[in-house]
Amino acid sequence: MTIYLPESTDLFRQAFDATCDRILRTKKDAAFYALSDELTSKLREHPLLKDYLHGLEAESAKQKQESSIAALEALEDSWMRLWKYHRHSLKHRKQLARIKRMITAPDAIVASPLYSRILFSMAEFRYRSPLFRSINEGPKLFRTAQSELNFDYTRLEHFYPSGKGYFEKRTVARCKLRKGDKRLGHHNRIFDSRRPEKAKPFTRSAECVYAALFSPKVEEIEQKSAKLGRDKYDKRQNMQIMAEISAAFCWERFCFLEKYWLSNGAFPVLTSFKGRWASVRESAWKSSHERCELDTILWGKMLPGQSPSVEYQIHRQDCEKYLGSLKSHIHAHLFKIADREQKSADDPSFALPGSKKEDFVAVLGRQYWKTHPSAKRDEVFENYLLECPVSRQLSRSSWDRIVRKRKLDPRSKEAFKRGAGKKTFQN
Repeated sequence: MTIYLPESTDLFRQAFDATCDRILRTKKDAAFYALSDELTSKLREHPLLKDYLHGLEAESAKQKQESSIAALEALEDSWMRLWKYHRHSLKHRKQLARIKRMITAPDAIVASPLYSRILFSMAEFRYRSPLFRSINEGPKLFRTAQSELNFDYTRLEHFYPSGKGYFEKRTVARCKLRKGDKRLGHHNRIFDSRRPEKAKPFTRSAECVYAALFSPKVEEIEQKSAKLGRDKYDKRQNMQIMAEISAAFCWERFCFLEKYWLSNGAFPVLTSFKGRWASVRESAWKSSHERCELDTILWGKMLPGQSPSVEYQIHRQDCEKYLGSLKSHIHAHLFKIADREQKSADDPSFALPGSKKEDFVAVLGRQYWKTHPSAKRDEVFENYLLECPVSRQLSRSSWDRIVRKRKLDPRSKEAFKRGAGKKTFQN
């Protein structure tokens, strides 16, 4: 353990800056990643930053869960559309069932995210499907046929081969029909110049089948991912910008670096899920998604910088940028803590003699329960330790006694009723 961070705000800021400078000056990459991992674990358990960083982790976990659910729904929608138009073919049904078994019964370890693998398998299925081949060729055939139509006049000429080696144009001769022939009326309408009729243009367009065969949810996810950039360089630059702007994204990158550094050993065991899809979809998707993520991390650790996804690649230059962004976010949080402490010291309601320490409990308790009516006493006591000056803080048992004495807890008795047999003690 080579990193020490004091609990005082001013001393913590100085020690943290010195630690960041020390990590950046490290020449060996292994030492750089080891110190970064140690700093991450120290910050996560530090009293000044524990609640703040846990909140960032909860925010990033919520975003990951939402994106994971959206990816699963998009894949289900795409799969159902393919099944609908290929349900009469046993061959194609087997291929689609094999795609779904990538989630419920995986049989291979591949260094790529699960969502990308399934999308690629569906694209291969569409490439081999005769339905999609006809759809791809349909617009071209339609445009070709429409361009051959002549809407202005009836063509009465034709090209015939001649003995000179090329084609010559000859006018179509008008044939003579008898008076009672049924073709005479049609013949007259074509050649009679006194009643010219122009052909009506063919205005009908080709039917749009994209909306019926392709899920719009997949397009929405692709549009969101496209915001990161077109190539790997743009994505890396945009990730650095997001780390500078968002504290949750910046801390997520350090958590990923910690997971990347601690991942050792063999690849995880492939697990199968038996049962109907409706009952195993969530558990199978979560297990397969986490396993594929760990597989990608292990492959990336074996072959650094070779992961197909930029999010799973580790570059020291990027980590140095993330460290600078984390330094800015933590400094901003420390300034907020110092500002709250200064406001508490300047508040005249806190300028009380030493015998009135219980007034701190009353004032802070009423303020917190006013904004959080359903808060438990543990939460209120943590806020009391954060807001109250250290010289005027009381122990937990004394704090509980004052809360009961002044009836500060607005909750009902059933919310904080103690079970039978539990005892308490007071100082």
